[in-house]
This record gives sequence, structure tokens and C-alpha cells, in this order.
Amino acid sequence: ERRQLAVDARVPGVLRPRLRSTIIAARHGPLHDIAMANSERWPELPYAAWADTAATLQLWTQIVGKIRLARTPWLNHSWHVALYVTARGLTSGPIADGARSFQIDFDFVDHVLWLRTSGGDARVIALKPMAVAEFYAQLMAALKDLGLSVAIRTMPCEIPDCIPFDEDTVHASYAAGAVHRFWRVLLSAHWARLAKPAVSKSSWPR
Repeated sequence: ERRQLAVDARVPGVLRPRLRSTIIAARHGPLHDIAMANSERWPELPYAAWADTAATLQLWTQIVGKIRLARTPWLNHSWHVALYVTARGLTSGPIADGARSFQIDFDFVDHVLWLRTSGGDARVIALKPMAVAEFYAQLMAALKDLGLSVAIRTMPCEIPDCIPFDEDTVHASYAAGAVHRFWRVLLSAHWARLAKPAVSKSSWPR
């Protein structure tokens, strides 16, 4: 209100109504829409509010990454272990199993984990608050049910004071809303990286 009065004081009286309408339009017009769209693309995600869920999700994704690690030829910098952002969450991409392939997908829209094979078989695990040990047991059971035999090292990597996956009953949080916002941030970061204009040689500093 004080800012509006200061502006009014510098504008001739006949123009003040037009200025006010312009300000109102700006608040509710295209610029406002852009701001709202940005807040949807880049939702707030204060770490303290979802720290427990983040720790649990990190361990769940490590399990899936280790499954891919065990079945994928080595690439430099461990690129063969990374999970990829999808329109619904994260995916391992296709993993070889002899003549067939399988894939593991985190769906952060419906909050399920999909295991699918190239032969058309599938299993699904609900993503909900559960201990890492339970997630590990369910995932290994689903793989076995699909005829997939995969052995991984159960010790998490690069985490201090870590607990083997099959023994971890400490990490058991899953806040679906926070995970969904986390995925939206990942998706926005993915598109921002692809949309960044390439620097041509002619524009290099001389």
C-alpha cells in the first residue's frame, strides 16, 4: 500500500486509474501466470521437512541401482548405474537377462514400483512407509517371482554409519507428497538442462 501511494504521488491524477489497472493486470495477467507456472515446475522442497523420506528413498534407489550394476557392462564414471528421469518418476532402463530384458520403474505419480520384463510379465510394489529391509525383501521376491536371479552387495555405498539393506529397519519414511515434488524438481532440471542453448564457437570470448 505504501509503495502504491508513493507511485501515485509521482503520477498525474488523470493517469492514476490507468496505472492501477495496469498494476492489477500485471498481478493477474501473463506475468502472474508465469510465476504460478514456475512455482508448479519448481515446487518448494525444504530439506528438513522431508529429510527422513529422502534418506529412505536414497537407499531404495541404491538397491535398484545395484541391481542394474550387477547386470550391466561397466561404463566409465559408473554411468551404467544411474537411474533416468521419466514422465512419472525414475527408471533403470532396460537391463539384460540372457535373451530377455527387464526394467524397474519408480512411479512417483501413483507411488508404485514396477518390475516389467520384455516377455510381458510384470509385478508391482506399493510405495508407502516401510523399512528398507522390507522394501529389499519385496523387491527380491518380485524378481524371483519373475524368474530373475540377481545378487547384489547389500551394504549401501558412500553413506556414513550405513546398515545393510536386508537389516535396515531404521529408515522407513515415505511422504508421498514430498516425493512427488522431488520428482517434479528432477523433471524440471532435466528439461532445463536440455533447453540450455548451446554456445557456438563464434560466441566464445576472444
